[in-house]
Amino acid sequence: MKKDRKTRSDARQSRKGIFSRTKSIYALSGLLLAFVAFVVYSNTFRSPFQFDDFSSIVWNGPIQNISNLRAIWSYSPTRFVTYASFALNYHLHLLDVEGYHVFNLLIHIGAGLSAWWLLLLIFRTPALREASYADDSRVLAFFGALIFLIHPLQTQAVTYIVQRAASLATAFYLLSMALYVKGRLLQLEGKTRAAVLLYIGTLVAGSLAMFSKEIAYTLPAMIVMFELFFFFKERSKSGTILLAGITTFFLLVFGLALWLDIIPIPEVSNISRAEYILTQLRVLTTYLRLFILPVGQNVDHDFPISRNVFEHGAVLSLVLLLALVIAAVILFRRQRAISFSVCWFFLSLLPESSIIPIPDVIYEHRMYLPMFGCSLFLVTVVYQLLARKSRFFRISVLTIIASVYAIAAFERNKVCRDEVTMTTDVIAKSPRKARAYSTRGLVYMNR
Repeated sequence: MKKDRKTRSDARQSRKGIFSRTKSIYALSGLLLAFVAFVVYSNTFRSPFQFDDFSSIVWNGPIQNISNLRAIWSYSPTRFVTYASFALNYHLHLLDVEGYHVFNLLIHIGAGLSAWWLLLLIFRTPALREASYADDSRVLAFFGALIFLIHPLQTQAVTYIVQRAASLATAFYLLSMALYVKGRLLQLEGKTRAAVLLYIGTLVAGSLAMFSKEIAYTLPAMIVMFELFFFFKERSKSGTILLAGITTFFLLVFGLALWLDIIPIPEVSNISRAEYILTQLRVLTTYLRLFILPVGQNVDHDFPISRNVFEHGAVLSLVLLLALVIAAVILFRRQRAISFSVCWFFLSLLPESSIIPIPDVIYEHRMYLPMFGCSLFLVTVVYQLLARKSRFFRISVLTIIASVYAIAAFERNKVCRDEVTMTTDVIAKSPRKARAYSTRGLVYMNR
């Protein structure tokens, strides 16, 4: 009897030891992700206000009184959370730019940690538990989050202060997804009470995302897609009711926004819907090219409009994107994570790269949310291509890729160190766009 008690006690101590080591690994990994992000953006804290920062922050009266929430809401209902955060910044720092950059970086780190958590959870879902790379899921999740944090394409949403809207919406979006997935996993384990609390968190975080930027309106569709990819075999009546309830809630939030007429639908006179769609085919391939090879980044691209399918290579982009979609369909059964990452890319870009023309056809900060899918795609593909190589070799390759991206992001941030370097970079790459010339002229005049 004493021997049995001792055996049980030893087993408990062993489990506690393993749990303690796991917590330590996660804590160190999270600190490492935050530290690397801090280093990459350490040269941005004194970067001045640029372009839209002036109209949205410097000259924006509603954000200068944090207690007047009605004025902030009236200024931008669909981005109320974002402008409320600017009001908090103004209340704490006035126009001291450093406080705004620190806040942006904290949001970016929060988004990266949410991405890390969601990646960890993805590899624990029923569809991926038995995957060939399941034993290395922590490595894949860590590098996926790392690439999300340090990729040069993310710099515009972090260093360009007003583009906080993209990073803040994404941080809440990813958190909402992670809370939902964690709740589903707990529900499968029979832990219903804990799951309910997480589902409530899903609704709260998702609502905050929807009122940070309009890109979050894809959240209900993304949750449904996640279910189909990773929980379909574990479906049950209660799971179906739950999914219907959560998606209905988010759709009601979206419907309420439409009913209150707070969602702006811009009218662009110089481009039709058909022309916008054709142009977006090339924009999407440009985003993919910049993800793989981030060369030629530009705050204000001069991107020609495609008036027909054969103009400016729109047909080639169409073929490439169709091939990518077909590949995702084919890989659905055997490579679920890769297939999902492709679908994430297309779905997350839908609000800005679909049939509704918006004045600027391309901006790099629009890749902030899609970067999650791209990061998942990259780490999973690298691991699969190098499946016959040693674990050390695969980790080394991912480390080299991440290091290159980190250095490129640090160098890209140097361009934002003042108004002249930023506008000069834009003029060099988009010499026919007037916006950078006028901005630089104002800078010289003020000096």
